[in-house]
Amino acid sequence: MAKATLVIMAAGLGSRFGGGIKQLEPVGPKGEMIMDYSIYDAMEAGFDKVVFVIRKDLEKDFKEVIGNRIEKIIKVEYAYQEKSDIPEPYKTNYADRVKPWGTGQAILCCKDVVHEPFLVINADDFYGKESFEVMAKFLNEVEGKQGKYCMAGYRVGNTLSEHGSVSRGVCSTDANNFLTDVVERTSIENKDGHVCYKGENGEDVEIAFDTPVSMNMWGFTPEYFDYA
Repeated sequence: MAKATLVIMAAGLGSRFGGGIKQLEPVGPKGEMIMDYSIYDAMEAGFDKVVFVIRKDLEKDFKEVIGNRIEKIIKVEYAYQEKSDIPEPYKTNYADRVKPWGTGQAILCCKDVVHEPFLVINADDFYGKESFEVMAKFLNEVEGKQGKYCMAGYRVGNTLSEHGSVSRGVCSTDANNFLTDVVERTSIENKDGHVCYKGENGEDVEIAFDTPVSMNMWGFTPEYFDYA
């Protein structure tokens, strides 16, 4: 595989987590974080650089807990996502915003450190080895081409939790599997064998088990930044 970068978005506040730095929480038998598994799977698939998108106030803890360790096995760079780092026309209207901006701004923060095809993921989602292999294949095939982007779609039924409901971007696609729409749905869970989310009036709306959803796994060719 040609050179490709894994971009890990880790700047979120984790307000639903209930305290601590969610991105750095150990989950594995030897203290591994979810990011450890993602980086391992990405390296196995051929990725040769990691860019961590973090906030400045996380930098010291982040490097001590994972960054300094990971840079011994793969090239590491950092991009910093701050709520103040937005286009000038928007600063006045959103001056009181506390949270960092979302995925779009996180990716834009990488424009000075990413110059090759890249894959974007969340720090706190487990994607599985096959997903990295599929996305690596896509990025390898579009190397040198213009305007080629891709999202990894997951069957919603495979993304549910046994410990409560989840929120997912429910996707619509056309006959050629091109993405046509993404709508965030909340309170998705399995109810007696039926996958349901909460509708606008609080009612249960059933969707098929294999409905594609987004887990924020996106592949881009580098000229994406020319349009951003």
